[in-house]
Amino acid sequence: MANRKIPPRIQTIDRIDFPEVVNYHLDNEIPVYLIAQPDQEVFRLEIVVDAGRPYESAPLVSRTTQQMLREGTRHRSSSELAEYLDYCGASLSLPAQMDTANLVVQGLRKHFEAIITMVAELLRAPSFPEDEWRALRERSKANLRIELEKNEVVAYRQITEYLFGETHPYGYNSHLVTYDELTIDQLRGHHDQYYRTGQMKLFLAGGLGDPELEALNKCLGQGIPLGEATEPRIPGAEMRRGYHHIPGSGQLQTAIRMGRPLFDRRHPDYHGLYILNTLLGGYFGSRLMDNIREEKGLTYNIYSSLDTNRHDGCWLIACETSPKHVETCLAEIEQEMRKLREEIMDREELEMVRNYLLGTFLSQVDGSLNSIEWLAGLVSDGLDPSFFSEAVQRVNEIQPEDIQRLAQSYLEPDSWTSLTVGVKS
Repeated sequence: MANRKIPPRIQTIDRIDFPEVVNYHLDNEIPVYLIAQPDQEVFRLEIVVDAGRPYESAPLVSRTTQQMLREGTRHRSSSELAEYLDYCGASLSLPAQMDTANLVVQGLRKHFEAIITMVAELLRAPSFPEDEWRALRERSKANLRIELEKNEVVAYRQITEYLFGETHPYGYNSHLVTYDELTIDQLRGHHDQYYRTGQMKLFLAGGLGDPELEALNKCLGQGIPLGEATEPRIPGAEMRRGYHHIPGSGQLQTAIRMGRPLFDRRHPDYHGLYILNTLLGGYFGSRLMDNIREEKGLTYNIYSSLDTNRHDGCWLIACETSPKHVETCLAEIEQEMRKLREEIMDREELEMVRNYLLGTFLSQVDGSLNSIEWLAGLVSDGLDPSFFSEAVQRVNEIQPEDIQRLAQSYLEPDSWTSLTVGVKS
């Protein structure tokens, strides 16, 4: 019998292995990344199409094309698609990322072929019905009107525009007139150019064997020809520095956003900055949270994040506070940035961050379904599973002096843009 009064021994995590990934190609040369777990009766398939914002002929084409895939195919209406998914016990999501258009389906292994047949229909033969397009456009405009009443939404839209530029794929914003200028022919053309030419990668995980892989090749490897890749459109970023204020909707809280341009995840400083960001505002025990929420009670939530895309990235700090506390919040954020630049952090604090991150990494590779989701994000950004091992190694090896060096390089106030949206005290 175990003695429940004695806690288990705390062990350090010095290595986390990424699950084995099998790479192969369908008959039409579409690459497949497979993490098999034969004892599971479920599967996850993520199709990543190079059809995001850098590939658009006009703003919003990528996201709206994704949304229209749900509205039916040449063989099934939107309601029939929904009923078919329910019958198979499957879920379908269509996340529109910055660089890619993704299709994620999860379901039972016994219905694999039926589900993949439906997925092939969505990719090859969506109907783009005019009436559904008009209804989607009006819903999107109505949702946008509601969102623009929220200071935090306006703040995020504006800070990304200030960091990249109003015409940059990562910086432009949607407006009501943008939806009015879209045409159904633009959506059909975007689909024809990217979804029907095999510009995609497949990520598959779960309980799978030869019958399922043969069905996958039959549905997606023989009916979609592989066309030539299209070069993305990535102009140079146009950053607006300094402090900016936008009158908001008169809500009780003013939104604060601070940001600076960075780079993609292939940069040699990325892993170190990921750790520094966690320390600054990337988890509940971060310095910004301890100071501005826990100690001073100026906000309910404050966080920082590294927003990385395939070709570029930025570092953001965000919170909402009472208008009378805006200046105090901004000063406290800059003070925490200054401390990281000027003071060597305590090793005990670094160990806390180290253990938190290693625990997070463990959860990200807990089972094949979690692992394949992480792998899809890596490969979409031009990385491979070795990136995961490098992250674990960097977390284990980083020292307080490394944190200070990075802070001195990236936390200088002059390299950041500050923005407030709402009532100005």
